[in-house]
Amino acid sequence: MSENLTVLVPIHDPKVSADIGGRPLRPIVSGAASAGDIPVYTEPPLRDDEGDSISNRYATYGDLTARYWAWKNPEAYGSPEFVGFVPTGLTFAKGEGNGAAASASHLRQILQRVPVIAGTMSATPESRNVHDTYSYRNGRNELDLDVCLDIIKVDYPEMFKAADAYMAGNAMFADGAFIMRRDIFDQYCSYLFDVLAKHDRLVDTSHYVTEQMAVPRFLEDYLTGMFFKYLQYKSKENKGNVAGAGSTDGNLIELLPLTHASRGLDTLKARVVRKYRAREAARHPELQPHDFEYIGLDHMAANKRNSYAVITRFSDAEHHLPDDVAFHATAVNEADRQPTPVRIVGTSAGPVLVTPLTPFAKTVTVDALHDGATIASAHFVLTPDSVAEQSRQHLEANDSIAQGIIHCDDGFTAGDIRVHLESVVEDKPNATNIVTGHVSIPLVDGHGAHDHLEVVALDGEGNRFDFGPDGNATLRDWVCMGDRVAESPVAAGLKIRTVTFSVRVAPGSAAIIWAHFPQQPANNGFEAFDEETLDKIVKAWNKRTQPAYTDDDYDTWFRLVHKVRDTELVYQRQAHFATEPTFSVIVPVYRTPIEYFRAMVDSVMAQSYAKWELLLVDASPDDERLEKVIVEYCGRDERIKRVPIEKNEGITLNTNAGIRAASGDFLCFLDHDDFIEPDTLYRYARAVNEHPDTDLIYCDEDKYVCDGEFADKPGFREPSFKTGWNPDSLLAQNYLCHFMAVRASVLATLELPGREFDGSQDWNMAWRIGEKARHVHHEPHVLYHWRSHLNSTASNRNQKNYALEAGRLAIKGHLERAGVKGEPVVSRRAGEGYFHIKYDLGNRPLVSIIIPNKDAVTVLHRCITTLLRVSSYQNYEIVIVENNSTEKETFEYYEWVQKLDPRIRVARATDVHGFNFSKIVNFGVAYARGDYLLLLNNDTQPITRDWIEELLGPCMQRPDVGVVGARLLYPDETIQHVGVTFGIDGPMHVFQHMPRTYNGNLQSAVLDRDMAAVTGACLMTRRDVFEAVGGFDEQLPDNYNDVDFCLKVGKRGQYVLFNPEAALYHYESVSRGVTTSGEKELRFRADRGLFMQRWPETFMQSKAPWGNPNFAFTHGMYEVIDYEQPHPDMW
Repeated sequence: MSENLTVLVPIHDPKVSADIGGRPLRPIVSGAASAGDIPVYTEPPLRDDEGDSISNRYATYGDLTARYWAWKNPEAYGSPEFVGFVPTGLTFAKGEGNGAAASASHLRQILQRVPVIAGTMSATPESRNVHDTYSYRNGRNELDLDVCLDIIKVDYPEMFKAADAYMAGNAMFADGAFIMRRDIFDQYCSYLFDVLAKHDRLVDTSHYVTEQMAVPRFLEDYLTGMFFKYLQYKSKENKGNVAGAGSTDGNLIELLPLTHASRGLDTLKARVVRKYRAREAARHPELQPHDFEYIGLDHMAANKRNSYAVITRFSDAEHHLPDDVAFHATAVNEADRQPTPVRIVGTSAGPVLVTPLTPFAKTVTVDALHDGATIASAHFVLTPDSVAEQSRQHLEANDSIAQGIIHCDDGFTAGDIRVHLESVVEDKPNATNIVTGHVSIPLVDGHGAHDHLEVVALDGEGNRFDFGPDGNATLRDWVCMGDRVAESPVAAGLKIRTVTFSVRVAPGSAAIIWAHFPQQPANNGFEAFDEETLDKIVKAWNKRTQPAYTDDDYDTWFRLVHKVRDTELVYQRQAHFATEPTFSVIVPVYRTPIEYFRAMVDSVMAQSYAKWELLLVDASPDDERLEKVIVEYCGRDERIKRVPIEKNEGITLNTNAGIRAASGDFLCFLDHDDFIEPDTLYRYARAVNEHPDTDLIYCDEDKYVCDGEFADKPGFREPSFKTGWNPDSLLAQNYLCHFMAVRASVLATLELPGREFDGSQDWNMAWRIGEKARHVHHEPHVLYHWRSHLNSTASNRNQKNYALEAGRLAIKGHLERAGVKGEPVVSRRAGEGYFHIKYDLGNRPLVSIIIPNKDAVTVLHRCITTLLRVSSYQNYEIVIVENNSTEKETFEYYEWVQKLDPRIRVARATDVHGFNFSKIVNFGVAYARGDYLLLLNNDTQPITRDWIEELLGPCMQRPDVGVVGARLLYPDETIQHVGVTFGIDGPMHVFQHMPRTYNGNLQSAVLDRDMAAVTGACLMTRRDVFEAVGGFDEQLPDNYNDVDFCLKVGKRGQYVLFNPEAALYHYESVSRGVTTSGEKELRFRADRGLFMQRWPETFMQSKAPWGNPNFAFTHGMYEVIDYEQPHPDMW
């Protein structure tokens, strides 16, 4: 009966292979097509490269190539009734508690009862569920497993319940070992390879790192486990139905533990009898290597980065290499045998071997290739000393070839792969620098357009960077940011493949960026950068992107450029306005240091505008020295008044006393140790004349450091350049802060607050007045200086802990008065002291997610499958708007994906010709059923589970909010979108390309705020708002349509909110490519012209909405100080 049972043992290494110790175990060479020299055994092993085979896919399929062959070619090994697989060195044990190997007869006895034997289950690491163990292992992308589950759900619905249960459990089947009856083996293989084939069509793995490429091999354990779980479920159903079960008791599967084969009768012995050359050698004996050395290196030379040597051919009458031979080189470090960069550059002197200079020896292997076969090889050990010595000798001897080849990689030559560095960005929280650049690959004879490329970052010693105690793979792996083919701009007829990359390197280290093709014997490219070069690039980037809040040169800019001039003050004092309001400056005073008190009062007395009163609410009756100074100032100027109170009642009640004593038209609030600029009240009075309905005024401010950390260098620091009235910023933090002036008649209609608002009394005041204000004016000048000393809130945000709770109370009060159902919670991104609103979602209405698509099935399905699995909000529909797809597979996918989830529908935009994103969106909205519309690009991927809730909440609860946008990240964890601002070139994304960990200027990248626009890549709005502004403008078919839509909503009086708590990845331009030239460039210019005509203010520094004129308009996206801003000329 032995012929009825065959257990196959996959082997691949030709140097350590297996002989048989007894039936029914038989070795099979998996990946035999690429296994090289295969040993000959006492009994020849089976090979998986004969008949119907996928042996050449071993690199990604691993031992599955043997399993496929066994499925498709049963006659090649006797067509046994039962087929099994066990890993090398393992076999089935007799049972739990009995570690002895099961004999063939024992296995056959079990197979008389059940048709399947599998390995027992074992607990998952750290009790994770099975699903999570997939991504827990380095190099695995959870998307791959999720896509397989999608396929099973649609195409194998009878298995899905079992598969889902298996994924949710915390035990896995061991090592993919099994024995199956032939019919079940066929069923299993049909399912397994069908799922893997469909996965290949739904997931683009072309830019996975090498460790990730073996996706089928990774998935096999999980897919096999799901099949076994399905058999267990079927067994339960079959109980009592023996006739239909295929077993004596209805069971379909029995589990046995695995044991080492050396413990059993069926021992596998490693034995190599002899080697024979590959079949290619038999076919081409004339091209096989001989003892004669064909290849050498000569004219060695080196510069500061690389070594160079000409590859030479040695020949004589009997020995020579063909003229059309090609050379390929590889290299490894001698110390650890890890691969290291090497490439070959074609020159007039012949092929030149180029390697980076590292402090350790490396072994370089040069292969001569002819018709794809290696016909000669040579190995060279290059040490730093030998390279330096040979280079010195050749250059001192005026070796013209050596002198010439050290420049061979300066230019671009056919077949040469070039690495270009574009930026280096600090990511301090992760202790890494993010290096971005691109690889240029000339496509000679059309080859290389789709070959798997990998980019690796090495340190100056040629080793991979290792980040963190476990060598965090997320930071180590490269990320493809784009891959496109275009005509060379300089070489007619030559096409260039450009792969944009992002890698991480350690700060303060040299780096080698290496681009290579790990699966093909193709040329490599690399570029070496010393520590000094990288440091210069980092500093240049930092200078370009230095946010105003942390700019060390701000003090100089303020004094020389921004601060009012004395000559201007002279003319301000002589000026008169049609309306001249009186400003009551209220200052609660409590044990104020005399020096600070005098500076404060002097700053008010220095005002160029004369109509003011200063009310000093004295809550320090026991401080005789301070009282004396107050009386002194009151005697010097009748506009200064002392408001005595018996005892200190706290900042809020003390302020209330000043409010009751005030007689002015506007009440201003000044802290007792701060000071203001002399033109402050003049500018406020001018604002009232420009907008007579102004009820609330505030200005920009900074901190004045006088002791503590910067005591040795006192001055102005940390400017707060604010926007116009921004209620969502005010919900997140008290961005108004100082120096607030409120109309007295408005304040008189309100009940004065209690002491519960101490520490955030100004925050509460901002909301109470802002809710009633007819017009709010922001004065974009730094007029208030918040003194930072050891005991002030300015020097320590946590100095007054009670203020944080008071701030929460101020926000809750506003929400209640506005009728908004929501709860302020601590911002999970910015931390303590900052807030985010969790809105009540009521009846959780239907959200229509509208995704335009043209072909791009892999891109679209990545979006959809992640959306389905990540999103905690469930009441949604997905409307895929089909637009002029041409590939048959796309329409097959549409039919398939609608079976995946009943919430998915496809709308065919048949009347849209060419690419008109606006028209596609409008069509999708008309087709959608929901009143809440979520526009989503197909090249996005949700990150946060509550992303839909975060976008929906403000739209539901806030009639004043018309649009909500999300935080989008590039796949390399850098910022793609945290809102749209404007600059000299029009709309731009704020803080683009900064690290994910970057909080922005005054936390603006991680807090809610109202902005001019958000990207249409992820944008939620209400249907009534969409229809009120006419939807997306179809005259802007390609560019600016989302910004135009947001500006129309803003013009209607509604806010455009950026919500950082909704986070997604955005693989920008994957779906349409990059706007560069030709028709795309013309289309961009046309859209830009129309947008500029419609919204000219967005191209003006002084008029751009939601901006601040103190930010550089040329680099507005990074909110840096405008050092080129001229001082305004009063003439």
